[in-house]
Amino acid sequence: MVAPTPSRRVTSDGALARSRALTPAVSTRTYSVWLAQLLLAGIIVILVLMAQALAPQATTSWTFTAGISIIIVTTAATLAVPWDRLPEAFVLVVPLVDIAAIGLLTIDPLLSVGSLWLFPVVWIATYFGHVAIVGGLGLITLCIVIRDVAILGQPGPTMRLIVTLLSFGFISLFMRTSAAQNRAFKQLLSRQADKLAATVERTSRQEREVSLLLDAVDVGVVRLSERGDIVYANETYRELYGLDPGDPAARARSVEYDGFRGRPLPPDRQPLARAVAGERFVDERLWLFDQHGEWFALSFSARDLTDDSDESGTLLVVHDITDVIRAESDRQSLAARVSHELRNPLTAVLGYSEMLSDDTDEERTRDRAEAINTAAERMMRMIGELLETPAAQAAKPVRQTTNLGQICADAVTAFDPAARLAGIVLRLDTAEAVIVDGDAFRLRQVVDNLVSNALKYTLKGGRVRIAATHDGDTATLVVSDTGVGMSHSEVQRIFEPYFRSDSARASATQGTGLGMGIVKSIVAEHNGTIAVQSEPGAGTKVTVTLPARPERHDPADGAGEPATAGAAEVSER
Repeated sequence: MVAPTPSRRVTSDGALARSRALTPAVSTRTYSVWLAQLLLAGIIVILVLMAQALAPQATTSWTFTAGISIIIVTTAATLAVPWDRLPEAFVLVVPLVDIAAIGLLTIDPLLSVGSLWLFPVVWIATYFGHVAIVGGLGLITLCIVIRDVAILGQPGPTMRLIVTLLSFGFISLFMRTSAAQNRAFKQLLSRQADKLAATVERTSRQEREVSLLLDAVDVGVVRLSERGDIVYANETYRELYGLDPGDPAARARSVEYDGFRGRPLPPDRQPLARAVAGERFVDERLWLFDQHGEWFALSFSARDLTDDSDESGTLLVVHDITDVIRAESDRQSLAARVSHELRNPLTAVLGYSEMLSDDTDEERTRDRAEAINTAAERMMRMIGELLETPAAQAAKPVRQTTNLGQICADAVTAFDPAARLAGIVLRLDTAEAVIVDGDAFRLRQVVDNLVSNALKYTLKGGRVRIAATHDGDTATLVVSDTGVGMSHSEVQRIFEPYFRSDSARASATQGTGLGMGIVKSIVAEHNGTIAVQSEPGAGTKVTVTLPARPERHDPADGAGEPATAGAAEVSER
């Protein structure tokens, strides 16, 4: 087109390539000038041929020759001039010259070619403003006046002049309006194209960023279409299954097994096939033998995935749990070795304690031998639990009617010798049976842990108090001491694994910092609560509340499993 084309910055490489592919070899202005002028020249060529056949005498006049020559010369010049290097106003010369040339052709009365003015008029109205349109119509008026003088011998406002001006004026107005609308529409399309290109680039950049992010994680991620095709697979999944990065849908080079060195999974039981079939699962485990000859334990989860366009699919998440499985195997192996090594000396302790109990008639010695025997049996039971899986431990029924007061009394009996040696007063305040529904063995661990801690961090001459009370539906256990105490910040961390307070680390008392966490977990299993109050140098108070039975029983009745003296797993503050 003739009007200067506004420059447009293409915001994506793809859009730039498409723009260059659609750009003509010449400029838009040059192309529009050529098209308009060659169209008029073609019409003139046809006119010349028809004039030679129908009115040969008209071709002999000098006006015909001059008009045809001007159009031919103008067309040749149009093809030679570099219009994209010249100002826009220079292009207006071409349609004005065409108007003058057509005016020469109209002087001959044998030729009725005034309608050819339509071409330059449309050209001017399309690409130029109102001033150029008025100039073009004025030049047409001059040509008509000259023709009237040449033919009629007198100038004047003839009907032909009025009709011609009105017709061309209306056509110019219509073309001008249409051209303005077309330019506005093209500008709108151009802006929309820019926005679309920017959106495409932004979407592509986001996809690249998401791909980089997913490729950086050590979790396999696969997106499946509704038809079951792999839309995307991140680097972790591709490496596990030996997929071609350029074609994730290619056949995997790794083989899935139902167990370590087990049997290959049939095609319909493989995770991808199950996900495509609509099955949804969480933490499905299998073993993978990859292309490098290595075994991997994998955990699969499949879930529905729907985007903003309502296009559904499936997301498959793969976790490599090889290290977890190996760690669990190592733990069980270690537990088996430890339990084997501990059972031998415990068996000897149990045997000799029973022999000592049978061989003596002294009641005090027999009681002490029974206490040793009970403690050894409890240790043997804990060793056996090391070999059980967490699921088996959780499934084992342990609840029964238990007398918390009797458990506290047995704990005091077990720890009283140690308290006497340390010069600490160990006091029990339980005047009645405190009946709860729980595991006597686990609750004995709670009491033993708390009493052991209290004795460890109470100096000589101090006091440790154990109290168990019953109030309606609540049983309360309180273990308090006059020991070294803890700060508020240390109390907040008392249940963290392996945490020991500054005073505990500064003392000569050894410990791991695990017991209070075990206490909290046991209390939680019994639907209870635990609270710790402490001040540096003022001692510590631990309060445990448990659901209790409203009825009261004699300590000798319905106490459940006897809670007897013995060592329990302990923790340090």
